[in-house]
Amino acid sequence: MILDVEDIKKICEIKEAIREKRDDEEFGYLSILSVDPTDEEALLGLLKLYEEEDVEVVNALYEQLMNFYPQKWEYFQKFATILKKKKLYHEALQYYELAFKKLVLFWRNLPIEVEIDKMIRKIKEDIQAINRDLPPTNRPFSLHLKTHILVQKLMESKTAISINLLEKLLKTPELTVYILTGIIKNYKATIYLRDNYFVPLNAIRILGELRSSFPIYYLSIFLGEQNIALKREAMAALAKISQRYPEEVSNILRNKILKTTDGNAILAAIETLGWLGDYKDNFSFLLDRLDEIEKIPEELRSDYIEFICAAIANIKKEKSEKIIENICERYKKYIKHEDIKFLPKLKKGKNFSTINIISESIYEKCCKTPSKWDELKYLTATTARDIIKSKGIKISHSYPMLALMFGEKI
Repeated sequence: MILDVEDIKKICEIKEAIREKRDDEEFGYLSILSVDPTDEEALLGLLKLYEEEDVEVVNALYEQLMNFYPQKWEYFQKFATILKKKKLYHEALQYYELAFKKLVLFWRNLPIEVEIDKMIRKIKEDIQAINRDLPPTNRPFSLHLKTHILVQKLMESKTAISINLLEKLLKTPELTVYILTGIIKNYKATIYLRDNYFVPLNAIRILGELRSSFPIYYLSIFLGEQNIALKREAMAALAKISQRYPEEVSNILRNKILKTTDGNAILAAIETLGWLGDYKDNFSFLLDRLDEIEKIPEELRSDYIEFICAAIANIKKEKSEKIIENICERYKKYIKHEDIKFLPKLKKGKNFSTINIISESIYEKCCKTPSKWDELKYLTATTARDIIKSKGIKISHSYPMLALMFGEKI
């Protein structure tokens, strides 16, 4: 699933046509889901249409809603009720318990706490009613249920997760990708996930390891993220996914550079594109972007040129020296004075990132308690720049950022 700005516009137009009764509802919702299978409004719209007609379709729609909105307890409760009516008591019990955990975890401290307490009591009563008459069974749980139980453990973790949990998630790649995409897609809408950012952080890391094309669009949104760690891991995830889907990742990064107005996201996209090498002539694409320097806000122009130089050094390696010299000469009026002295370090083919993104260990990142040194250990040009900005250091030129990148004293 590769979404772009035009796809979003198309979805909005279809929704408006449905609201104004210009489009058939079923056709409209299916058209939306063909573009974005995670769209909640379209999934709920179809659910309403099929609720009394097709039990199998209703089940499938609830499964999709649980996958793409794993923080929403009500979908788990409603699905549990369906299973209970079908006398699938063991699975119904597990989904009720998931609904209960999500209510407590995500919603307990909201202003509507009295209502939440009523809902919690209702789910507890449903669980107790099933437990009283639960018949013995050897029927195995569905893959959908088992994966959601694992993801719930991930969502309850504060920092590191167990190696056992990580390995189990990696063994159910397709479902895990959908549910983790649901976490990162919706994390800003949930207070718990915003306050416990290690949940979306670990979700992003695992998505990078699974190397599916499905979350590419949602990962690209994080290039404009204010949380330094989330942005950095989204960049790394895109670089890892590009090993399997180079065209899809290159295209979305190029679109970000060409179409977004967020200068910080543009710089992150430039750096990530440099990690991908010269796929489909990324080198020429970046070189052409220098001709658009006047369109870049004045305060970002020096960084913009330097990030492109760094990406070119990654792509061309030992051949980059003459190219960067020419860039410095041609665009020197835009480059801060101190940086012209420092940029020759890039000419030696040094990687602007101090790490090998692709070979980073998922176990070390997800299963080890983070330390205060992780920011420096996993440093990139973007994170170096973001760290300096977050500490309120006033920069008259970009030298401190570049020096930090190369581990030198500032």
